[in-house]
Formats: sequence, C-alpha cells, structure tokens
Amino acid sequence: METIGSRIKQARASRGLTQKQVADHFGIQRVSVTQWESDTTTPDVERIPALAPS
Repeated sequence: METIGSRIKQARASRGLTQKQVADHFGIQRVSVTQWESDTTTPDVERIPALAPS
C-alpha cells in the first residue's frame, strides 16, 4: 500500500534531492522529513502543494 510518506520519498528521490535539501527548503530539521517518509508524522497541510510533483 502506498502511503503519503512513501510518495514523499519517491518524489524527493526522483528529483535527486536529499532529505536535508527538502528540510532546508521548508526551514525545518532533516529529522522532520525522515518522520514524514516513515509515516511517523505528516507535513502541515500548507506544505503539501509544495511537495507535490509538477
């Protein structure tokens, strides 16, 4: 089953970005991106559009 976390990870990897680069873009810590990708937490609703592949 595909989860939000797995989709975030897949989108990040397909763009060749590191978790650190994604975290820096949003002004958050890298561990937050790790938690998103492991489905421990989810990103704030306002961040979702910026994470969506174009």
